[in-house]
Amino acid sequence: MRALRSRSKAQAPPAWAMYEALSDPIADQTRREWLNLRECELPPQVLEAVFPTVVVWASLWPDRPDDQIRFDIQDGRLTWTLLGEASDEDDQRLDQLRYRLDVLINADLRYSFGQ
Repeated sequence: MRALRSRSKAQAPPAWAMYEALSDPIADQTRREWLNLRECELPPQVLEAVFPTVVVWASLWPDRPDDQIRFDIQDGRLTWTLLGEASDEDDQRLDQLRYRLDVLINADLRYSFGQ
């Protein structure tokens, strides 16, 4: 697997709070509304979690089942990386997925913390 797309952005919540939101987003009762999945998306399945610095999700997209989404968490910063295999003809689809992850993580999740 290789990094297909990645984004890093400052986040106000402490690392433990970001970890909790990402490691069990369905059970996160206080911010549950941030994870608004589309009909064509699967609920996150956590493949790996190392408190409080790393969470890895399986792909949210049935058409890309081998992809993974890795979250590297620090106090004040969150980096997500879409991992997988891709060919040149996937560029447009990968850009769509990058945009979608930006909305979920750097907008919806971020706003759920009051930013």
